Amino acid sequence: IVILSSSTRGTKEQDAQYFGQLEKKQVYKVNTAAIVSKNVGETEKNLQRVFADAAAQQSILFFDDAGQLFSKSADPQSTAKYLQSLAQSRNVPTILWCEDDCRTWLKR
Repeated sequence: IVILSSSTRGTKEQDAQYFGQLEKKQVYKVNTAAIVSKNVGETEKNLQRVFADAAAQQSILFFDDAGQLFSKSADPQSTAKYLQSLAQSRNVPTILWCEDDCRTWLKR
């Protein structure tokens, strides 16, 4: 997982595309607002689907405004661990754009 934030140079889309070029993979920009649901189980199902599709297409996921995944969660640390486990188990490179607080939740 790569974290981009407002302190990152360049634009977030350019940075995500650069990683795609380095890895020779397509970058799929995830509409984070469409993934997040009031029902925790539904958000997890949406994330599973997105990661499964990315794995099948061997693409990189780019979560623009990933902070929404954490800010709407009752347990942001658990959400971060879930994202990390999906990325690792599906072998999907993942880019998160969010404010600096995401770094706190994604520390191991």
